[in-house]
Amino acid sequence: MMLESMRIWASLEDATGEDVGFTRGGCFFAANSQKEFEKYEHWVRIAAEHDIDTRLISGPELKQHVQGSAIEWLGAMYTPSDGPRTGYFRETVNPLELLGEQGARAISDVFAPDHKLTWQLYVPDSYDARKPAGVMVYVSPTKSGVPKRGWKSALDERNMIWIAALNSGNNKHVTERSLKAIFATTYIAQNYAIDIDRVYVSGFSGGGKTVARIARSQPDLFKGALYICGVEFWQEQPPKIDQVRDMHHVFLTGTNDFNRQETKQIRKKYQQAGVAGTELIVVRSMSHELPPTKYFAQAIDYLDSRN
Repeated sequence: MMLESMRIWASLEDATGEDVGFTRGGCFFAANSQKEFEKYEHWVRIAAEHDIDTRLISGPELKQHVQGSAIEWLGAMYTPSDGPRTGYFRETVNPLELLGEQGARAISDVFAPDHKLTWQLYVPDSYDARKPAGVMVYVSPTKSGVPKRGWKSALDERNMIWIAALNSGNNKHVTERSLKAIFATTYIAQNYAIDIDRVYVSGFSGGGKTVARIARSQPDLFKGALYICGVEFWQEQPPKIDQVRDMHHVFLTGTNDFNRQETKQIRKKYQQAGVAGTELIVVRSMSHELPPTKYFAQAIDYLDSRN
């Protein structure tokens, strides 16, 4: 079924005379333990029986294909002819699958190794592994992770992948929400070619306040942050303050947002702390809500201007 599906996709452009956006970007299943690596050897043998070009690759070779992961992978199972998953979809993995035995053990006080982590994703149909994509990790104040209607065009035009954890709203502990945001980048880096200088984190309302904590604790991972109608300032100077200062930060609010004055004040505190890359966007007549696409796109463009 998989082979026939790939054959049909590959023939659609000739059949329709249209660019359907299908590319063979390859598919990776990374491993950071010898046990996982050996498990993939079984699947490579099965693939060979069906003339599928699946093979095992080393950690250094994996890094050439997939950038942005902080994990030193032992290697991966790689199928060059496979096509990447695009459009809107959800993905569920557990810490053991995502991080391996050692990584899952390190966070077992927060998530059990078999705990289900689910993300909502949007990957532009034009995704091409030869043109590494940007990543927008989103922290929602609710259990949903779907981007606002209309934002798809902004993501498409800027070659940007969207990923947001489900069930990661304001009722969850900040540690849990932060880890889900960080692990989102791990999942993306395992499965897509990304531009590590265009990995951003964003959030709305209480999600924006959580993002402020994530950004100042992980400035080596996230190169920019977008705070929508919610942000907070640090009580103690972040250990990686120089990297925080090197990031770009967008403070987005509305003239009718009850957090508008606080947002403006905190942006000023960032400036006083030596953070030069800040942008304040105040949307006329907008209340405590997600902004129209125009302003979301403007925010991404400012984050990208760092490069």
